[in-house]
Amino acid sequence: MNSLTNRYLALTTAATDYARRMGRLRNRIFGEVVRPETRRTAKVVNMLSVKPVHLRPEIVQYYPRHIETHLLMKKLRFYGLFR
Repeated sequence: MNSLTNRYLALTTAATDYARRMGRLRNRIFGEVVRPETRRTAKVVNMLSVKPVHLRPEIVQYYPRHIETHLLMKKLRFYGLFR
């Protein structure tokens, strides 16, 4: 049994395609990073971890409330306070 474990460890530490695939599978099973993080993948992870644009108040509520402002100006014009 010990020799099987040693052979498995030797295979996984070798730079073969099988070793890379087994390492990725092991990382996926134990919840670790599957592949080393590059600048490009870090950018994607960062983009996906940010709050969505349609939920960010600084984006959604950027423009003033046009309908309410229009109704206010209409009422002020009616009273003669705004031309």
